[in-house]
Amino acid sequence: MWPAPTLPSRFVGLDVVTHLRRCPPLLHVKSSDSRRCIVNTAELLRNGMCPILSLIFSSYLQTFWFAARRAYQLTLDIHILQDAFRTAVVELVLYKLWVSYSTNTCQPVEVEQHAMWSKFLEAVILSGCLTQLTHAQSLPAPVTSGYSQTDLDRLWQSVEQGGVPVVKANVTRVLEPLANFSVGPEPPRFRPAYLQATTQNIKLPKGFLYGVSTAATQVEGAVKEGGRGPSNWDWGCHNNITVCNNEVPDVTVNEYYQYKQDIQRVKAMGVNAFSFSIAWARILPFGHKGSPVSEEGLQFYDNFIDELLKNGIEPVATLFHWDTPLNLMSQYGAFLNNSIVEDFDNYASIVFQRYGKKVKTWFTFNEPHVYCDQYAAYPYNSLYTGGINATTAPYTCVPNLIKAHAVAVQTYRGLISEGKIAKGKIALKHDGQRPIPFDFNSASDREVVERRADIYIGIFSQPIYVDGNYPKRVLDTIPASILRRFTDEEKKIIKGSADFYAIDSYATIVAKTPPNGIEACAANVNDPNWPSRCFGHRDSHKMLR
Repeated sequence: MWPAPTLPSRFVGLDVVTHLRRCPPLLHVKSSDSRRCIVNTAELLRNGMCPILSLIFSSYLQTFWFAARRAYQLTLDIHILQDAFRTAVVELVLYKLWVSYSTNTCQPVEVEQHAMWSKFLEAVILSGCLTQLTHAQSLPAPVTSGYSQTDLDRLWQSVEQGGVPVVKANVTRVLEPLANFSVGPEPPRFRPAYLQATTQNIKLPKGFLYGVSTAATQVEGAVKEGGRGPSNWDWGCHNNITVCNNEVPDVTVNEYYQYKQDIQRVKAMGVNAFSFSIAWARILPFGHKGSPVSEEGLQFYDNFIDELLKNGIEPVATLFHWDTPLNLMSQYGAFLNNSIVEDFDNYASIVFQRYGKKVKTWFTFNEPHVYCDQYAAYPYNSLYTGGINATTAPYTCVPNLIKAHAVAVQTYRGLISEGKIAKGKIALKHDGQRPIPFDFNSASDREVVERRADIYIGIFSQPIYVDGNYPKRVLDTIPASILRRFTDEEKKIIKGSADFYAIDSYATIVAKTPPNGIEACAANVNDPNWPSRCFGHRDSHKMLR
């Protein structure tokens, strides 16, 4: 078990720890009572300790898990952390804060002890006693020409620099379907009488796709096979150990070699569609337009798609499910830079032309809001350059991603009109939900429902499906210096750049007015809730649908 860090001796006599122990538990780290207590502690630090404050921990940050196995970052938290740079007076060097796990189960050990430390760290950050965040590992130098095997090896060496080598699966050849395969008995149903009563007269319309879905990083494995380049997930998982049990995407379920048996199982389930994502770095190991294309990578997806079609299953392809080629992340920050638009369009064009006669349904991006928010999370919030911080990074990503989507759709439709690929349909897949108000009788709570829908869904949907521009509430709250506005020419390309609407809606949430009110929160960029939580304070109650 790794011990929690101890305070440097210079803190002797300062009753910060005792003060923080009185704070409510941080199982919901933004609860108003905990927030108020942390802010008070920050004031205590600001008044007495700023001139001499310097903390050193071991290695770099670590995520930890609460009961539902959902990772909550130590509340050394993104927007607060980066905003503190503006007024800081002393350096805070952060290395890895280890969090204890019980063996094999990923259940937290001494959660409250670590929650107390996370409160302390957040109080330090809020105090303004911070000038610089340093990180033990760094991204590799980008490859912009030559693109040799030596260059690719160097990128992979950067993935393994943290001491976690890439591993191979035990099976490294394509397995044929199993003989005499059948699925097991149907498991007991939850509330069977209710299900029977509510579903017995339901008939799915003709052409309805009822299927399963995967994502390349989650299932493929074989990360170095076929000349594949590393992605941001390979680097992040190997260098920062940001996942349960230190697991990495090297093997997963080994679909790269066992896809025929996977598809056999899917067919036995009786579904008629399989949604999968294509790994950009498997097609273009270096990511760039003009860099080498991996024929072996292209052939893998040819084989995968052909196997689906042979089994009567419609392939539904996603171009991007969060796995950016590491080389692009290293060179210009991927979707934090407008250069991504040309590189993504090049990748999309290659994929469309290769599979466009077989695949009729496409998604450019999966869950763009979740993806852009990742730029505000560890480890990527330790890699910013050029005036970007964790408050601004998600909104730097948004216009670049929307434009990349629109340009790729333009390319797709052009290939159809030229007769180079079959006619199909394309969109991006949104995420989020329209919440319900905490108090239906509160006009303010009803307003935050609209605001939250705008910031989580409308920020992507309205430009594409309505008028090429962001919702008014978004424009009124987030300045152009943070969320770049579209030009008139961009609006023309973006508007109408989808053939259907898609959304992943996992849950229903309850939203209520921020503690200090909507207007005060939205008007103050230094408010810890700004900007997204000014669009509706998510209550701790969550109701699964």
